[in-house]
Amino acid sequence: ADAWDAAGHKRLADFAEAGGRLAVLGGPFTLGQGFFKNSLLERVLPVEVRVARDVYQAPAPLPMGAAKGRPFADRPLLYYFHAVKARPDATPLLWAGELPILWERKAGKGSSVVFAGSPLGEAGTAQETPFWKSRAWLEGFGRALVGPLAP
Repeated sequence: ADAWDAAGHKRLADFAEAGGRLAVLGGPFTLGQGFFKNSLLERVLPVEVRVARDVYQAPAPLPMGAAKGRPFADRPLLYYFHAVKARPDATPLLWAGELPILWERKAGKGSSVVFAGSPLGEAGTAQETPFWKSRAWLEGFGRALVGPLAP
């Protein structure tokens, strides 16, 4: 079975609800473009997913950080993101400018995190660092993967 078919979605949702920590990364074949809308998987995510095409280019590169408007020292940039809607019980863990971009939520006995950024786009100058080349982003995302739920 495929992880992205209905049975695969159910297995992933069951994993989170049984006590696992599920992580979903944005990209061209996930969230809205992965047909997560109204799936069993969507019910455990910290965000509501749009139907089909949900990836948009930021009007300008957005610097990412652990707090709103406070970028990491190496200024990793986000160029594209999934348009998602946070659930009321979701907690933002990382930001891209003023946009919360990494969300966390309790799911049964476990939890889930969704990174709504997408690894698309390219640096406009040699001084720009795409987020996927940033050590600070990698460390921040790593903490979100293994860390406890935010208070």
